[in-house]
Amino acid sequence: MTRCDPNFWANMNLQIFLSKLPHLEGVLWIIVVAVLPARSAIRYFQPQPHKLKFFPVVTKCLLLIILYTIIQTNISSDSLALAYLTLGDWIGLSVKIILCCTTILVLDYTALRLQLRKRIQLATTEPEKIRPLQPQLIFFKNHNNNTIAVAIYCILSGIWEEAIFREYCYQLGNSMSWNPIFVMTLSSVIFAVNHSSGGYRQMAFSLFFGFLFFTLFIFTGSLIAVTIGHISGNLFAVFYAVPHLNKKTRAIKYF
Repeated sequence: MTRCDPNFWANMNLQIFLSKLPHLEGVLWIIVVAVLPARSAIRYFQPQPHKLKFFPVVTKCLLLIILYTIIQTNISSDSLALAYLTLGDWIGLSVKIILCCTTILVLDYTALRLQLRKRIQLATTEPEKIRPLQPQLIFFKNHNNNTIAVAIYCILSGIWEEAIFREYCYQLGNSMSWNPIFVMTLSSVIFAVNHSSGGYRQMAFSLFFGFLFFTLFIFTGSLIAVTIGHISGNLFAVFYAVPHLNKKTRAIKYF
């Protein structure tokens, strides 16, 4: 991505920006920048935990993935041509996947330990402030079906979020000669706003990981590696971090 020229802000004219977007891209941006953040903000005021309907949520993820695939013309070489990779390419991709997964899981685990330590401190000073975290997303009353549904949701959400917030934003910024720091910031802010249903702390957490995901994407040059890393983080948070933290909290009778 080339650095922007001195007339960067002049080139940010909204009319010029929209004129470079085909109709489908305009639809995609309206969904990602307006519709989804609005929906997330509405969910913030709804009762916890959020009870979602499985098929509408999965349909949303699939439609976004399909829309992105139709729009995108500069997919990374490792994104659609896996069958043509050499042994060396596969080894390189594997190293990138391990790097992304390790980085994300280490940070997730560190956040879990810090949260647990904070709760231990609160237990002796202000125990009334300790509340259980939102459990894994609820789709079905049957536990087994819900586990499978949540896993599918974690996977699909990781795919569409990385495809749009990292790959697509990077390619769009590159085509318009935007400053890479600006593109990274814009992408991460939109990513954070799309997670506003969890409150300002969740938004701050998502903002941090938005920058991290974008950095890993640029460093590795691999959409696949970052997507798998994102999915691993989703699964870790939903199936281990939140239940483990609540279990530890209940075990010593915080609430």
